[in-house]
Amino acid sequence: MDAALREQIDHSRFHQGAIRELAAMLPATDEALSAQIAETITAHDHMGFALLMTAALHAGRRVSAEHLVGGTALTGDPSRLGNFAWKMEGDVPAALMVPIRHGGISREMQAGALFIVAAWWAEGRCANLPPEFAAEARTFARMKDHKGGVLVYLAAAAWKAKDEGFTAVLRQNYPQTFKEEATAAMEKVVTAALGIFASPAIDLVPAEPPRMLAQGRTMRRAVEKRSRNDLCHCGSGKKYKRCCFGKDEERLHFSTDVAGMTQAELRDEPEAGLTDARLQKITPIELARIDPRKVPEAVRRRYITCIISLKLFERMVEYFEVTDWNGERKEEWGFGMFFVMTRQLKDVAERMVAVHTRHEPDPDLRDGIRLLLVRDDPAGELRVLAETALGILTETDPDQLEKLAYGILCSRHAELGILIGRSLLPILPRKDATFILGAILEARDRLNLPPDDPFADILEQRLAEETHDEGKDAAELRAARKRLDAKAAEVRDLTEKIARQRRELDRLEKKRRPEAHPAPHTPADVAELREMRIKLDGLKGTLHERSAERITLRRELEKARDDLEALRHGNAAPAPAADGPGDDEAAHYLPEQPAGNQPLRLIEFPHKFRETLEELPRQAARSALAMIGRLAGGEPAAFVGVVQLKACHGILRQRIGSEHRLLFRLHPDRVQILDLINRRDLDRKIKTLRATG
Repeated sequence: MDAALREQIDHSRFHQGAIRELAAMLPATDEALSAQIAETITAHDHMGFALLMTAALHAGRRVSAEHLVGGTALTGDPSRLGNFAWKMEGDVPAALMVPIRHGGISREMQAGALFIVAAWWAEGRCANLPPEFAAEARTFARMKDHKGGVLVYLAAAAWKAKDEGFTAVLRQNYPQTFKEEATAAMEKVVTAALGIFASPAIDLVPAEPPRMLAQGRTMRRAVEKRSRNDLCHCGSGKKYKRCCFGKDEERLHFSTDVAGMTQAELRDEPEAGLTDARLQKITPIELARIDPRKVPEAVRRRYITCIISLKLFERMVEYFEVTDWNGERKEEWGFGMFFVMTRQLKDVAERMVAVHTRHEPDPDLRDGIRLLLVRDDPAGELRVLAETALGILTETDPDQLEKLAYGILCSRHAELGILIGRSLLPILPRKDATFILGAILEARDRLNLPPDDPFADILEQRLAEETHDEGKDAAELRAARKRLDAKAAEVRDLTEKIARQRRELDRLEKKRRPEAHPAPHTPADVAELREMRIKLDGLKGTLHERSAERITLRRELEKARDDLEALRHGNAAPAPAADGPGDDEAAHYLPEQPAGNQPLRLIEFPHKFRETLEELPRQAARSALAMIGRLAGGEPAAFVGVVQLKACHGILRQRIGSEHRLLFRLHPDRVQILDLINRRDLDRKIKTLRATG
């Protein structure tokens, strides 16, 4: 960079006068200006980037959108990023998608960038949203613990993008963003943001130099505090106030969170004063500048965790390449490799394996990494997939099964991974099954499929089967289960309506399809088709909303179940006496016994069992038949929660949802179904069974 321009940048505070001075010093050609901006990006110089970009746009110079690839992280504020983007030339959405996908930016910047891309399309500045937008937006919306500003930008992005899947995932994970007051506030933010984007770049810069020395993080003085009447520290013999006082006061305006260092000095030596506390507050761009060789051993674990969480994978590899190898490094290496697998970074994986091999040959790689490494070798991929499938068929350790399935779910064969993950939902422990279901939903995001999976019903059924909801202390659990059952019924009803509507629409379109001598379409025909399409779109939108509500209720049920288990395990005293209908159900059963290995059995139904099923809610009937089939097949998970009646020897009970109970006997060769009843009728049924022997 030109020395005079560099000097001006290093000694300029961020105000309009400095911007105008810089604008007059810019290189004469657009190529030279672009090179200067690129230099600030390469140097991770956020102040230089902000000053140069603002000066260039104020001067009406052409600036390429390509600078957003590396410059987004340097901008530091979504409003300023949008203001810059609105005035740049080229494919702005494509440029912004790079940092969105590859990381190195804060959550607020990522959400802001998604909003800018969606707004760019909604304002008619491009024909289509980038193809990867929906998947990245949905993946980001599934992340936990988003805070206020991030959620506002996410809601604004969903509103502008009008993508049903993105909106549904956001509604599932952050339903509060769709409350009336939150929506009204978000719309105001959108209006204000679009006004800021369209305003001149210099309008976002203070008119005068800021009087405040610094704001944001706790700052440390770049100059030691001295009395004005002391002798000057430079050794001139003059009083401080008559010598270096003015220069030091100016230096104070460039203070940082490291004592004695200015912004320019810290840019040249970012490792100075590196502590655990500073790493927790450091910005992505500051973190990317740190040389891994100079990171103190005491804070290396925090450093590598920050690097990985911000997806700075190039820095991560460099860290392992240049630091000493030991047990702690090996553990950190495994942690990093997991995220390399989830992001499918083959080049990074190869370098990471090379690091491990240099110190310890033949690393024990999980199948997901092996599959990633042979991604460009079709024969190798088939071999690893076959080995993984065989491992799933022969493995019994739930942790290993989870790893095998997750590796394929992360790969480019996500469709196959979904099928494999579905097959494991009935047999994995509940927490592992919940994790795999989450991975299935993330894979559906990448494939731009509807955001909920029909096999989530299996997890809901297991929640019903594996939880004892008898007793007064389980009232909250029963209430959560009822709400979930009702919402599941709504979703199924809407799904059936959509299927009927699609069939009817296909029939009408086929009927009106042009033949050899087509008759002209009447206005009534066109209107009917349009009305049916509008109705279908409305049903699909409602389905997304109900599915989102169902997932929220499923989480509430899991929480209620976990809370109840924690209460029961932590409370040795007997539960309070039950006083509500059905609350004393547990008194009718013997303690649950391990089922052991179960043989295959035929099913023996009672007389008029079909009529019994027809009188029940459809979901209860379906669940009962599914459970009976699993019991007959000897499936271990089906016997979880099976207990014997105290008063009726040999009669067993299994829960069907929250309200119904299946009564049956097990014979060596058959399952004898006795009845399917409402839990409130259990007392009466037991008396009948005792009377009939």
